[in-house]
Amino acid sequence: MAIVAIVMILLLFNYTIQLLIMNEIDKELATEVKNFNSFVKNKEFDLQVNAGELRKDLSFVVVDKNNNGIYMEAFSLEDSALIIEEISDAEKEVFDVVIVPNKRYHLMMSEIPRNSLFPNGSRLIVAKDISYISNTRYFSSYIMAITMLVLITFFVTMINFTMEKIFNALRELDDFGVALQGERVPDLSLRFNKRYGNNEIDTLINTLNHSIATMEDSFKKMEEFSSNVSHELKTPMTSMKSMIEIELSKDRTKEEYQETLIKVLEEMDWLIGITKDLLTLTKNPQGIQASFEPVNLSKVGGEICDIMEIIAIDEDIDLKWDFSAIEDELVMGDSSSIKQAIMNIINNSVKYNKKNGSVWVYGEKTKELVKIVVEDSGIGIKKENISRLTERFFREDSVRTVKKSGVGLGLSLVKHIIHLHRGELEIYSEEGVGSIFKISLPRYSEGG
Repeated sequence: MAIVAIVMILLLFNYTIQLLIMNEIDKELATEVKNFNSFVKNKEFDLQVNAGELRKDLSFVVVDKNNNGIYMEAFSLEDSALIIEEISDAEKEVFDVVIVPNKRYHLMMSEIPRNSLFPNGSRLIVAKDISYISNTRYFSSYIMAITMLVLITFFVTMINFTMEKIFNALRELDDFGVALQGERVPDLSLRFNKRYGNNEIDTLINTLNHSIATMEDSFKKMEEFSSNVSHELKTPMTSMKSMIEIELSKDRTKEEYQETLIKVLEEMDWLIGITKDLLTLTKNPQGIQASFEPVNLSKVGGEICDIMEIIAIDEDIDLKWDFSAIEDELVMGDSSSIKQAIMNIINNSVKYNKKNGSVWVYGEKTKELVKIVVEDSGIGIKKENISRLTERFFREDSVRTVKKSGVGLGLSLVKHIIHLHRGELEIYSEEGVGSIFKISLPRYSEGG
C-alpha cells in the first residue's frame, strides 16, 4: 500500500511539473503572437529589416487562407511544411504539440488582423522547440522507474524482515503455549517476558500475559471459594450428623428427641440460607437484569423494617425508620434482590449491636440517586477491616464468637446485588461506636 502511494505521488509530481512548464510556454507564445500582430498592423513595418525584434528562440510562419507559406523566420522549410500540414484544418486559434523528425514543437496558431501587412485571412503560427523538455521527461521517467525499483526492493526487504520477526515470535509463542499447558495441568504462573520491538507483537504479548494473570487470579479465587464453600457446608452437616448419632446411641425421651430435632432444624435452616446466598452470587447477571422494573424504594424499606422490628425486639434492639424523604421515589431493579440486600444490612446491624442498642434506617436522595441509610450503635469495625468486609467469607475475629454469626457472605452478597443495579455500597464505621451503611441506586423517573 505504501509503495502504491509513493508511486502515485511521484506520478502526480511529474505531471504537475510538466503542466506548469507547458502553461508557461503557452503564456510566452500568446505574448509573442500579440507582439507580432501589433507589428504587422503597421503597413510600413518591414519584417526583413526588423526581424531582430522577434524572439530568437521562437519560430514564426505566416500562411495565407490556402495554407501557403508567405513568411517564415527560424523554421526550416521541412519543419514548416510539416507543421502547416498538421494544423491546416485547425480552428482560428489553437495550442498544439507537433512532432517532426528529431524535434518536438509546442505552437500557437492565431489569425492575423485584417488590413495588415499580410492578406486578409492569413494566419500566424508561433512555435517553440520543446525537445529538451521531452528529453527531460524521459530522463525523469527513467529516474522515477529507478526510484520505484529501489523503493519496491526496500519495501520487499522490510516486509520479509518484518514477516521473519513475526514468524519467529509466533514460533516462540507456540513453544510458550506448549509450556503453559504443562504435562497434566496448565502452569498459569508462567509469563512470556521476551519483547520484539514491534508494537503490534508486543501489545499482543502484553494482552496474553494479562489474560493469563487474570485466569490465574480467577482460578485462585475459585479454588479459595470452593475450599471455603466446602468447609462452610461441611460444618452444619457434620454437626447434624453428630447430633443424630448421639441421639441414636441410646434410648431417649420424647422431649430429648424433640430438642435434638429443633437443633437439627436450626442447622438445616442455616444450611439452606448458605445455599441460597451461594446461588444468588453465582446467578447470571443478565437473568436478574432482565427482570428489572420500577421499584418504590420507600415502600420496600418500610416492608423490610416491619419484618425486622420483630427480630429487633427479640434482641432488645430499638429499630426506628423514616422514609419520608424518598417517598414515592423509584429505582429500576429487581424488587426481591433489593429487599434481600437491605434486609442483610439491617439484620447485621441488629445482630452485631450492643445490648439495648439502636438501629436507625432512613432515606436520602440527590438529583440522580436514591439512598437507603442504616446507622447502628453496634460494636463497630476495625479500620483496617472495612475495605475487606465485602470479600466473600470474610469475618472479623470479634464476630466469630457470635452464635450463628454467618459465613461471611452477607455484605459480599449485598455488594454483588447493588453492583448489578449499577449502584454503590458505602461503609463507614468506628470500632466500639457503630457503623453506617449507605445503599445508593440510580433514580428512575417514569417517561425517562
